[in-house]
Amino acid sequence: MPRCMPITENKFFLGMIWLAVATGSVVFIEPAPTDLLTLASLALFFLLGLRVPHGVGLPALLLGIFLACNVIAAAFATEPLATIRFMSVRFYMAASCLLFTCLIYQNAKRVLPVLWSGYIFAALIAVVFGVVAFYGVMDVGYEMMENDRVRAFFKDPNVYGPFLVPVALYSIARLEVATKGQVALYLAILIACAIAILLAFSRGAYINFVTSFIIYLVVRLTTQRNQVLRSRMLRLTAVMLLGGIVAVGGLATTDKVQNMLKVRMKVVQYYDMGEGGRLTRQLEIVKGIAVQPIGIGPGESEKDYYFGQAPHNLYLHTMIESGWIGGIAFLSFLFATIFRSARYIRRSVNIDGTYIAVLAALLGILAQSLFIDSTHWRHMYLLIAMLWGPLLYWENHVLHRARPARRPIMQPQIRAT
Repeated sequence: MPRCMPITENKFFLGMIWLAVATGSVVFIEPAPTDLLTLASLALFFLLGLRVPHGVGLPALLLGIFLACNVIAAAFATEPLATIRFMSVRFYMAASCLLFTCLIYQNAKRVLPVLWSGYIFAALIAVVFGVVAFYGVMDVGYEMMENDRVRAFFKDPNVYGPFLVPVALYSIARLEVATKGQVALYLAILIACAIAILLAFSRGAYINFVTSFIIYLVVRLTTQRNQVLRSRMLRLTAVMLLGGIVAVGGLATTDKVQNMLKVRMKVVQYYDMGEGGRLTRQLEIVKGIAVQPIGIGPGESEKDYYFGQAPHNLYLHTMIESGWIGGIAFLSFLFATIFRSARYIRRSVNIDGTYIAVLAALLGILAQSLFIDSTHWRHMYLLIAMLWGPLLYWENHVLHRARPARRPIMQPQIRAT
């Protein structure tokens, strides 16, 4: 292939990208297949001349500060060598985010459909095996279940459920402009994801889904200027809610699901309160942050000589392990992503509904992150890249041209007398 040919025009390279995302639901081992494929793509594409777009400096700088603080904290950790695996994962997440951002920026019309196709495939694989495991169709329950909760090829049901939420939101966004044949397809994907999210029995996943859906609905209705499409969206929303209530409600009436919901729907579980409980541990971590400005190092919070388990809170997790500066840098990175994406949605003439779905899904993750560690969630960084790629292209190629040229400053002329 000629060196100057755009990577996103080559079917083989697009296939590599698709496969990297399509294997994203098989992550019970590390490095997972998706990690190896993403790293191979990262090395190959930049070797072939993939360029970093103008404007990526701010998010790259903030992530760079976060990673540098992790290195410093690791150097002062009680067991520096024990931090290497966790630290390398954070470098990988940042690198994967940069890779997908650059690819989307180069050719969003080709790359985004490939990414979503792979993501949907990965989600459906997780749904099928999760449902099969839950109902005992095949003898795979031990490997794919945890305390009667579905986890499929994930390590935790609290990751399995949230992984499916962006696909559900994407399906809702596609229904807005779908043809008659596509309506049935996307409704089926949406209902399948909703059922699988239910079977994860994850309170965080439920919060994630409901938060994302409400945000998407509100933002889309306030930004949709086409009255016909707005009316269609309202009708489809009613159909989706009705279909979801019937499907999920029907499952919830079965004894197996009903018993699990009674257990899981308690606001406070036995492991949340008391000595060693989640909330008690988080309070201890807050106190630890106050006296650990450099941080304790990646992965150290799970060690017995610190807190024994992870904080179950993204914001406390990054702050205690990477220090004050690192934690603030990471939170600033998230804030910049949300703020700039919201500005893009507000000022763009014809915003794509799928972009709003991505932002809503990210906000759903960040809401859930109050109760779970999402620092190493691969799909969160993919969503962030899906926001930055189109955003940077709009800023560099649309917003820049729309700005009026500055008039030259007229120098006062002094007349001779």
